[in-house]
Amino acid sequence: MLAELWEWMRAVWRHWVGLASGAVSFLFGFWVKGTHKPDIDPRIFWIGTALCLFWSFFLAWRDEHRVRADLEARIAPKLFVEFDARIPPYFEEQDLGTVVNRCFRIGVRNKSELDVHGIRVVLESCNHPTAAGIHLDHKLQVTDAAYGTDSAPIAPGQRAVFDVASEIVQTGRVTELHLCYASRPLNLIDRAVVWRITLRAEGAGPVARRTFILREDAATRTWLASSAARD
Repeated sequence: MLAELWEWMRAVWRHWVGLASGAVSFLFGFWVKGTHKPDIDPRIFWIGTALCLFWSFFLAWRDEHRVRADLEARIAPKLFVEFDARIPPYFEEQDLGTVVNRCFRIGVRNKSELDVHGIRVVLESCNHPTAAGIHLDHKLQVTDAAYGTDSAPIAPGQRAVFDVASEIVQTGRVTELHLCYASRPLNLIDRAVVWRITLRAEGAGPVARRTFILREDAATRTWLASSAARD
């Protein structure tokens, strides 16, 4: 505590010396010369000293406040939803012989300087909220985690990946499209519909949202996922 007080007093001293020997002294001397007042009441010097000291205390406090605010901004949790339909792991196709699985995923990146825990992604809204397979506020599955895993820790600068939708193509059968809930409720959704879904990443600091379009490509008969907007 004494060391901190000493550092603060040194900051006050630096500001006071700067004020007393800088612009204030120049203006005071200019005023004395301009008004031809060689004899100055000593109280004016004390008043000037007190004003400089008061302003020095304020400047030292402001410096400390800015440092603290900058530190708090750097360590405050900040989540960011990432998606790129062209590259893994956001899009991945697995050919299992008689079954082809195309999976669409998102990443949640931790842009703060501290670890965050319990980060999850939920289905916040949908353009067909009452349709079969749509369960609002349900959590999505963490990629490559045990079934039912709906949250993940994220180190500073790193990301966690969540499964969003899975297209299952089986030889001789109708292609299916599923949403990847962690709790495994009914998740089959209608391929004939263009879906607009908003996902919300939460668990630390302000939430992060991103809206996606799920639709079938008329030419290839495969499903496409694209980012519609970012909040």
